[in-house]
Amino acid sequence: MFIVFKAKCLSQVLLTILTVLATLSVVVGENTGEEGSGCLTDTVFYAYGVSWCPHCKALHEFLNNTFPRNYEFCYIDTNTTCRDNLTQLAMRVRDMPGGGRVYYLFGYVPVTVVVKNQTHIVSIVVGAVTDKNFWLNLACRELDGKIYFYQGTDLVAVIGEESTQENNIPGELVAGIVAICIPIAAVGGYYLYKYRHVFSRRIRQFKHSTRLKKVKRISK
Repeated sequence: MFIVFKAKCLSQVLLTILTVLATLSVVVGENTGEEGSGCLTDTVFYAYGVSWCPHCKALHEFLNNTFPRNYEFCYIDTNTTCRDNLTQLAMRVRDMPGGGRVYYLFGYVPVTVVVKNQTHIVSIVVGAVTDKNFWLNLACRELDGKIYFYQGTDLVAVIGEESTQENNIPGELVAGIVAICIPIAAVGGYYLYKYRHVFSRRIRQFKHSTRLKKVKRISK
């Protein structure tokens, strides 16, 4: 009898402890979310992409649904101002210590720039990351004069730190190449997407004619 009573008391104590722990975890989770949201008051996500890119559209939809008041999306294939701004940003990063290692990544889209207080760039992200906590962590990063460069969710460089790697390619040459490639890639990709059915039909016709030639050779 005493053993049964003791077991019941122990079960109630354990249940009470688990309930308290679960409540604390919920409260901590809610506080973390509130703190992360508080970091958004002075943060804007400036995203650059092209209108025919599915990853850009996915990121645009995510930002619109998750941070509707804290983002701007700029399409470089339809807005020359957006293209010029992205090119200038790429050149600015190239001239900073450590920027030469990641300068080539500006040839990809989407590119999102995390800006605090309308003037300070804290992070640059290449890729369509749709993890809310990832963006909240970037928004809550303290200003330290550096730019944290991400490829997806992977930190690949800290711009502003002295780089130990030498860049043997002249910066002006790389800047010229990127400045030329960004509009060419945007326009070329647009026409490839627009006339993709024509290209597919031509490829099928070429393959069909090649097969016919092989059949004729065999028949001879």
